[in-house]
Amino acid sequence: MDKRDISVESLQHELTDLKGEILELSRALASNASSAAESVGPAYEATKGAVRQTAQTVRDQGQAAVDVIRENPGTTTSVAVTAGLIGLALGYMLGSTSSPERSRWHL
Repeated sequence: MDKRDISVESLQHELTDLKGEILELSRALASNASSAAESVGPAYEATKGAVRQTAQTVRDQGQAAVDVIRENPGTTTSVAVTAGLIGLALGYMLGSTSSPERSRWHL
């Protein structure tokens, strides 16, 4: 037996060992993933129920708002216009006080 045969056998033995370790690691990961999924399951179900309830509440509130808008279109328009005017006034005041110098439109 020469040195090459020994090194080939050594490499084959190491490859066999590595394959065994990889198999053990993959089994351990599968086991950990399974136990993690089992522990997350109840929390997921509880969260899913809460999300469904919240979504239903939002739908109900949205429908109530739509009903009020349909029943009172004049009031809704007045509120929207007033809010827009207040927003414009606030924007104008903030814009005019934020620059220390007056801006000029020409150079």
